[in-house]
Amino acid sequence: MATSANEKIEMACVEAREKLAQLGIEEKIQAELDWVLGSFRNDQNSSGLYEIGAKALKALVKYKKDKPKAVTKKMIDELEKALKTK
Repeated sequence: MATSANEKIEMACVEAREKLAQLGIEEKIQAELDWVLGSFRNDQNSSGLYEIGAKALKALVKYKKDKPKAVTKKMIDELEKALKTK
């Protein structure tokens, strides 16, 4: 079964949220991701996921520059791909 654009962005945002928490960075973005994920699950409107997902991507890319092994290229690629499905 093919994964819809909404499912892709939701999964990518969940993974980004988990990685940010694991790294102990960007608490504000973590909270925003929590909020938009909850909102999406209630109304299926994915616009917030794309907006905050883009913020998470920037934070993860920035962190990866300093600590390349902390964030995988696959995670960055998956989040970028999901953001392009809008």
